[in-house]
Amino acid sequence: MTKLASMALLIAMVGVRTLALLALMKFLAVRFGTEGFGQLSQVLAVAALFSVLAGGGLTNGIVRNVAAANDAADRMGWIKAALPITACAALVLGLVVLLLGYTLGPVIFPGQDIGYVFVVIALVQAVVGFGNIALAYLSGTGNLRAFTFANGFGSIAAAALVALLAHTAGFQGAVIGCAALALLPAIVGIIATARSLSWRELRAGLYDRSHIKTLLRYGGSMYLAAAAVPLVWVYIRSDLALRVGWDAVGLWQSVTRISDAYMQVFGILFIHYALPQLAAAAPSHRLRKLRDIGLVIFVLFTSGAAVLYLFSGTILTLAFSPAFAKATVYLAPQIIGDAFKLGSLLFVYYLVSLNRAAVQAWLEVLQAVLIVTFYALFTHKFGDLAAVISYAMATFLIFLMTLLFAARDSVGTER
Repeated sequence: MTKLASMALLIAMVGVRTLALLALMKFLAVRFGTEGFGQLSQVLAVAALFSVLAGGGLTNGIVRNVAAANDAADRMGWIKAALPITACAALVLGLVVLLLGYTLGPVIFPGQDIGYVFVVIALVQAVVGFGNIALAYLSGTGNLRAFTFANGFGSIAAAALVALLAHTAGFQGAVIGCAALALLPAIVGIIATARSLSWRELRAGLYDRSHIKTLLRYGGSMYLAAAAVPLVWVYIRSDLALRVGWDAVGLWQSVTRISDAYMQVFGILFIHYALPQLAAAAPSHRLRKLRDIGLVIFVLFTSGAAVLYLFSGTILTLAFSPAFAKATVYLAPQIIGDAFKLGSLLFVYYLVSLNRAAVQAWLEVLQAVLIVTFYALFTHKFGDLAAVISYAMATFLIFLMTLLFAARDSVGTER
């Protein structure tokens, strides 16, 4: 498959998944209003955090090392090393989720008795974890047809299931569906991988303890990178709900949901298109590939952001309901923050391709610290705008730092 065809396939898949999720968001927004939508956004955020962590946070490590493997035995060695990590992570994370719900449930969901969210998330950990490994293997081996099918079909099925639960069981059904949103894509991913995987090669794969150590290093970095900022947003949503109510949270979250939708496109391109190519490229070709990928990202983002900004009122009304049209006030700082975020991710994945996995983790932790610091400073002055303004300022500083790190490493590589 050509590079252009690979990118087109990934974009088409994310487009299908995005449309399915946006249709679901509109249904939930119309059904439950701004207040209910704000609460469901918190459920989605907590569930998404643990779905990324499920399986030990090995996605980047699997994609990178499977793509760079020399032969089938080496590829299977990475999968064999991932399986015990995934099993242990499912058990540990399940217990952590239950403990979190028992101790901090009322804080995370102030004014709502929906502690059963944590039980649902704990129950799906194992399946989602093995699904993450399966999807990472498909990506690392370049089987993008199976990867895109699993993601696209699984996302459509998941959105349909949540809508059905919301229709038949009301708000409680919507909460359960949102908490288990990652379950169906994981199941489809496992089935697709089982059909394409050579079980004989898996049994004959090399079992190397150094693979486990490497994946644990990637997993630790992913845990820091994936958990730091989402945990800050969980806190900020809860704080805003206490200060100004879930209605304001719902308005702000309508903009962030649109942002999440198009940022997923770029996240998929970075992880499953850019990272395998950069990892497999000769050192002398990496900077040229980085430049080409950066150009594509720039053109896609600026064109999409321009349309979103110019037609923001119409888009928010169509995507959610007329009650959400006033959320346009959050749009400009969100777009600015997303632009800097994409710029930093471009250089982060370049560094990950050089096996600098820890850089991503510490930069995400720093971003989380910056966001919560700016939020604490600005909340009295900007009110419910403090969160999105803090995001824009934090991502700008992180962009400058990643640019500096990438420039330093590229000079070192050239030498």
